[in-house]
Amino acid sequence: MYRSRVTSVMVRRVAALSLLALVAVPAAPAAAEQTRAQKLFRNLLLRDANVSAEVKRVLRNDGFVDRDVRFGDITGDGRDDAVVLVNEGGSAGRIAVYIFSSHRKRRSDGGSGNELRVRYKNQNLYRARASMKRMGPNRPQGALVYTTPVYDPGDELSDPGARRIVEVRWRPRKNRFGVAERRTVDRVRSRFCAQSGDFCTETIKSKRGVVYFELRSPSIEGRYTLCVTPPGATAADCRQFTLRRSGDRFLSNVRWSTNFPNGGVGRYAVVWRLGRQTLGPALGFRVAE
Repeated sequence: MYRSRVTSVMVRRVAALSLLALVAVPAAPAAAEQTRAQKLFRNLLLRDANVSAEVKRVLRNDGFVDRDVRFGDITGDGRDDAVVLVNEGGSAGRIAVYIFSSHRKRRSDGGSGNELRVRYKNQNLYRARASMKRMGPNRPQGALVYTTPVYDPGDELSDPGARRIVEVRWRPRKNRFGVAERRTVDRVRSRFCAQSGDFCTETIKSKRGVVYFELRSPSIEGRYTLCVTPPGATAADCRQFTLRRSGDRFLSNVRWSTNFPNGGVGRYAVVWRLGRQTLGPALGFRVAE
């Protein structure tokens, strides 16, 4: 990941923009005393016709440019770009992300100079986080990665059921940024193996969303109990299944949709029991809308 700093290399590359001076001021709370970087990018956003009216309204009221402005070469042109987040100032947190790149502009006197302009934006976010990512030694450009929470019914504000991850990369042939990947990562523990090696439990979700419950062991065999607790429920639905030999081990693979009722959207808890003994901690899986 890139760190939020301006190096001496950046000063040489973007001297006309004086970006070093923007982050030379000691850090201060964004809502109280803003850094020069925050003020600069706030003004640029307010003047930009492509910035939404809602983001401008936020910036003119309690919102602000996030203090953690990140610099790094995302386009691979040898010049640093800037990742800028707009914070709503309340529970919504960071609601917009922008990539600023330096652009050569001809002046009215016939000369030219550098200016910062927005090359990528997403202005419809909620409680977003963002970072820069290096692509490797053979790829000079980097990437912007930002995440937002995904809430299911009953989720607490600080405990979303999943996070949506978006990776943005520069596309040289199209001369613009584009989304390279989108994925959703469920926030549940899905695998456990006993330190003794006696057993492993796992909830498995296929790419098509089919959920399986797996119990495997080198020595345990026979009947066991599997309990599934739906979202918001206080009682578990428990049923019995059998561990059968599969090669050099014993294995049971149970399909959720075939053996248990669908309790709706949200996070489910799954527990394996052998008699009165619970086999490891409760695991989980998530059902999306």
